[in-house]
Order: sequence, then C-alpha cells, then structure tokens
Amino acid sequence: MLRRKLEASAPAASQRGRLRCSCSDVSPPTATTDLAMLRRKLEASAPAAAQRGRLPAHFTDAWLASVLSKPHRTPAITATKLTRALQARAEAGADELFGPAPAALPAPGAPRAITSAAIAERCSLLRPMLEPVAAKCGAELDCGSMYWHGFDRQGRPLLWVRPARKGWRGMDRRREVLAHVALLEAGLSELLLPRGVLQFALVADARGLGLSTFDPSLMRSLLKLMMSTYPERVGKIYVGPINMLVKAVHKMLSPLLPDAVKSKIVLMDAPKMQMLEAIDAQHVPHFFGGAAAHEFSDGAAEGRPGGGFDFAYMVAWQMLLKENADCCRAHVSDE
Repeated sequence: MLRRKLEASAPAASQRGRLRCSCSDVSPPTATTDLAMLRRKLEASAPAAAQRGRLPAHFTDAWLASVLSKPHRTPAITATKLTRALQARAEAGADELFGPAPAALPAPGAPRAITSAAIAERCSLLRPMLEPVAAKCGAELDCGSMYWHGFDRQGRPLLWVRPARKGWRGMDRRREVLAHVALLEAGLSELLLPRGVLQFALVADARGLGLSTFDPSLMRSLLKLMMSTYPERVGKIYVGPINMLVKAVHKMLSPLLPDAVKSKIVLMDAPKMQMLEAIDAQHVPHFFGGAAAHEFSDGAAEGRPGGGFDFAYMVAWQMLLKENADCCRAHVSDE
C-alpha cells in the first residue's frame, strides 16, 4: 500500500509509477558484510604481534554475530568493545595458560558411558596441555572453589563458584584472577562448549560467606573480567542462599551493572527449589540440599577419602559430557 501511494504521488510524470533507486534498489549492508568487516578490524588490532591475523578460537563467527546483533550496535562500536576485550585478555596472560591441544582425541560417534576408565584415558591426553595452568595457578584451583560441572536446561555449561572454600588468608590476587581466566578459557573452548552454545551460566554458593571472605578489590577485578575481558558470555547468574552480605554486595554492585546484566541475576532464598529453573532435581548438588555429588578426582566425590580436586579430571569429565550432548543434539537434528 505504501509503495502504491508513493508511486501515484511521484512529482514528475516521468517518475509516476516508479521510485528512485534510493528507495528500493540500494540494499543496506548485510549482516555477513558487517561480520567480515568486524573480523578484519579485530584481526588487525590483535594486541600481540604473534596474534595479528588470528583471533582466539572462541571468537567464533556465531558469537561475533550475536554481539553485533545487539540494538544500536554498529561494527565500529562492536570492534572497539571487543578490541578492548582482546587487550585485557592479553594482559591477563590467557595465551600462556595452555599448551598445544592434544593431536589425537577420540572422535565421538555416539554417546558413551562416562566411566573412570574413560576419564583416566582422557586425562592422560589432556595433562600436557594443562601443565602451564598447574604451574601458574594450580594452588588456586586445587581447593575446588570453582569448576565446570554439567549444563543447564538451555545447554549452557554451569560454572560453580564456592568462595568459602578459597584460602583467603594470604591470597595472591593476581594468581586468583589468573585461575578464573583459566576456568573461562577452558569453558569457552571447543573442548567444553557445546556446539551452537555461546554463553554459560554461573552458580555462586554463598554459604559461609562473611566479612572475612569478602575482598572488594578482588570483586572489582572479577567484575571487570566478566564484563570487559569476556563480555556477553554470562547467560544467567544464580546466587544463594542469600544472607546479609549477599544483599549488601548486590546493593553495592547494582548501580555499576547494565540493566541487561542485572536482569540475569537470580538471588535464591531456597536454592534447592529455585535451581530447578536451571537443572533437573537429580542434578541439584548436596550443598544446596539435593542429592548430586560433584566429583573432583579419580571418581571420588567430595567428602569421601581421596576426594581432592584435580583440574585435568574436571576438564576430562566435562569434556565427555559435552561430547555426549553434541551427539544427542546432532541425532535430534538429523531426525
């Protein structure tokens, strides 16, 4: 209807029945063009000379397109945002945390049972790649205060954070932040991030938190890590059970957070019930009142003899889970 009215009212007789090419024949830049432009800008601005012309593997086209698709987000604005993220990532030492990926990983053709033998086999392949992590921040990971374990209902990996388990006395903040970088780099890699998934969900266990376990400087560093170094990766944040400190920290940080981030935060009075939004009942962990035990090493669950944390074991276990999820998703799409 609009086009007919415009054609009928064209000012010159020779133009009646047609519109100028500026109205119909010139197409706006396509999403593909914008994406290619964004990738070129990022590759050209990679902070280290050795990285110029290539981006971190988790800067996939799908993720770049999702960042670019936000309202009022031009390629120039997105390039500036992500160039800063690349710079912050380089300053954090992310590229020095892992060795070369294993050359010969088994190709999963169908879901497989996650047995102790399967985990041990995968650990033996992964340990050389993970040696730099152990050397640079192994002590910060060994306490089992943060780890990947399972997926939510949308297929996003779950990053569990349990601050009360950290060694707060004499904490080396630089190494602690580096340990978080290692967790994020591993979780966003193709080894652990399911096919087609771009974000993760974070679950914070607030039991036992008090003034002795609250470090404002560390909190600011981790907030910058999540918002600036790894932007738009967090899909949901669950925190509970809430106490006076959690409420105070939430009130303090809320003015600093964009509305898009604040809308993702769920403060949980009753984690056992509220976690059902994200996971099935059988996956609610025992520390939230459920029955699931989070396993850390050699098949030994927390609280049992020999149940210490092993970063390679955690990566191997989550990797096998991810491969099974990919197989199931591929099977469904083929039907």
